[in-house]
Amino acid sequence: MNSLPSNLVAEIAHAESLMTFFKRTLEQSREAHDYNGALFNHANAIKTIVRSGTLGEMVDAAIALQNQDAVKAADKDKQTYIKQADDAITNFKAALKVYDKLTTDPAWYREYADGFLPKNKSHGLPNDDFRQAIASQNSREGNRDTSINNLPGDKAIFDARRALLAAILREYQKVQAVVLAGDEPPPGSMRTGGGKGGRKAASKKSEQKER
Repeated sequence: MNSLPSNLVAEIAHAESLMTFFKRTLEQSREAHDYNGALFNHANAIKTIVRSGTLGEMVDAAIALQNQDAVKAADKDKQTYIKQADDAITNFKAALKVYDKLTTDPAWYREYADGFLPKNKSHGLPNDDFRQAIASQNSREGNRDTSINNLPGDKAIFDARRALLAAILREYQKVQAVVLAGDEPPPGSMRTGGGKGGRKAASKKSEQKER
C-alpha cells in the first residue's frame, strides 16, 4: 500500500489542527456569548431595582452586591482583591449605622447632624459617613469599569451599579432633608434586612414602646 506524500500528510495535519482550533474557538465564543448574556440579565435586574425599588430595598441590593464581590474575590484567591472587597464591606457596614439611625431614630440623627460644620455639608445637608461611603463605592465602580478586559456585559453591570449608587444617594438626601425638617422618615426608607438597624430592629423598638 502506497503511503501519502510527506507534504500532503503535513497539509492534512495542519488542516486538522486548524479545525480543532476553530472548533475550540467556536465553543469558547458560545460560552462567552452565554456568559455575556447572563451579565446583561444581571445588569437589567439592578436597573429594575433602581426604577421601582424603595430606598431601603436599593440599600439592601447594594449590600448584596458587595457580599457578592467578596465571594468573587475569594474565588480568585488573590490577597489584593480579597482585601479591597473586605475593606469596602467593612467601611459600608460602619456607614450603615448612620443610615439606620437616620431611618429609625430621627432625634438621634438631628443631634448628630448639629455637629457638622458648614464646610462639611452639601446643600445644607451633612456629608455624613453613609454619603461618603456611597461616594467611595461609586469611585471604585468607576475604576473597575476602565479595564480593557471587560465584556460589554461587564460594562453594563458597572453602569447599572453606579446608577444604583446615584439613586441611593439622591433618595438618601431626600430623607435627610425630611428628618432635619422635623418630620418622620418616609415609608420605604428603612432597610428590610435585620441587624441592629432596619425594619426588624424598628419593629422590636415599636413593640417595646407598646408594652
